Amino acid sequence: MVGAVNPAYDIVGWADCTGDGRADILWHHQVEGSVRMWVMNDLALESATRVATVPDTGFRVQHPK
Repeated sequence: MVGAVNPAYDIVGWADCTGDGRADILWHHQVEGSVRMWVMNDLALESATRVATVPDTGFRVQHPK
């Protein structure tokens, strides 16, 4: 998935997850349950990592309120 967008993934959020002052992108694959994060350098992808895999198809990533 590094560098290419798999259409089965949805963007579920973006925030500065690494503390570098730049927004990173959080992706979720609804069927597989995989949650991935793209660490960004402005518009350039620096790295991609799997954050978690949740096999429950009812799982949704939510922003804290």
